[in-house]
Amino acid sequence: MGMVPVVALKFFSQLPHALEPILHGGILLASVSAVILNIVFNDVRKERDARREARSRA
Repeated sequence: MGMVPVVALKFFSQLPHALEPILHGGILLASVSAVILNIVFNDVRKERDARREARSRA
């Protein structure tokens, strides 16, 4: 994700200009993407573990 602003300059051209500081900085875009993916994957894992634990108790 951090390379998108460098490789494809017009990739985010249709998005609002208010998002420009986030989307046109490769380091910031990669950091935000990493945080979001970390939250998503950890929540999915926790939910899966909770389901397994509930099955083992039943």
